[in-house]
Amino acid sequence: MEESFDEVYRTVSVITAIGLTLVLYRVVGLVGQRLLRRAEATPSYVDEIVTSLATGLAKLAIVVMGIVVCAAIVELPYEGVITGLGIGGVALAFASRETVSNMLGGALLMTDRPFRRGDLVETDGHRATVVNVGLRSTRLRRLDDTIMIIPNAQLSDKAIINWGMRKRRRIDLSIGLTYATSREKLDAFVDGLKTLFARHPASDTEDCYIGLKDFGASAIEIEFRGFFRVYSYEEQVRVRHALVGDVIQLAEKIGVSFAFPTRTVHLLNAPPDVEGAASDEADNPSST
Repeated sequence: MEESFDEVYRTVSVITAIGLTLVLYRVVGLVGQRLLRRAEATPSYVDEIVTSLATGLAKLAIVVMGIVVCAAIVELPYEGVITGLGIGGVALAFASRETVSNMLGGALLMTDRPFRRGDLVETDGHRATVVNVGLRSTRLRRLDDTIMIIPNAQLSDKAIINWGMRKRRRIDLSIGLTYATSREKLDAFVDGLKTLFARHPASDTEDCYIGLKDFGASAIEIEFRGFFRVYSYEEQVRVRHALVGDVIQLAEKIGVSFAFPTRTVHLLNAPPDVEGAASDEADNPSST
């Protein structure tokens, strides 16, 4: 009778231990999901990795604790249970070494912090925006709106260029004026470009290159290269739009004309009127 009672007691205890283990496992999972959603709302991906890793370790600890408690109830030796878990863990780690490698790669990304969510990065010849960084892989959205998934072990070993961490952005303009422009107006136009750049609130006046560049095929070329303290591509487009508009207004104010592709054709041994007509036709192709 006493032996039957002990068997029933052990059975009920094992069922209770398994039930508590499942409940704790489920509670940890729910809490982890809630914390993960909160971490995804932040620009940093470190919180996501830490939350996922902590949730996984907590679940593993609960499972191991449940197995040990059940072993103690049925009076199995702790040494055998722990040894079995150790051997099983080594076998599992060996079988899933790629997964472990990716998790270590995620830990390296968490330590180095080469990018944040939303940054535009370039790796392995691809430019993409960081969508999500998980324990195993990183999701990137390429410029053609396709999703690229790279294992963390591979990503951590590659060179990563982070375009989103730039403190300033460069804007290059190639401006061509007609060859009929006088030296005085060329100098006045270049000085006006320097003034336009200097008065812009986001310009970096210590790093600017504006001046006559070269004799082009149909224009006197002016180089305009300047850096602006803007952090997003939208702001760069807005600054470039305003800058081009100011350049057009400056050209109208000074009285210079932008050049367009032209070509002069000289005919050997031809009457002057024929050569002049050919030259006019080449300079104004729309008239033909």
